[in-house]
Amino acid sequence: GGGVFNFKCNSKNGRGEVGDFNIDVSFLATDYNTYGMVYRCVKTDLLTEDNVFLIHRQLNPNEEEVNKILKPYELTLDKFISRKDATCTNK
Repeated sequence: GGGVFNFKCNSKNGRGEVGDFNIDVSFLATDYNTYGMVYRCVKTDLLTEDNVFLIHRQLNPNEEEVNKILKPYELTLDKFISRKDATCTNK
């Protein structure tokens, strides 16, 4: 469909092994101001892993607002894993 983006990726682990894999990303919802909901599916030769991410412009949005975003999709905050203390770096 028009909302799916496909990425062909490869990575090298600490032992020098290289692996190729595909990532499909779909944008499920957004209000174009404060939040976006993203679906990601990673496919390798060994596994398929999928995730839903709720990304928000506020560093710490309140739970009431987050639950209001999730409700139309029959999702609840307790089904998500917090990334509050996660840090990412670009290399």
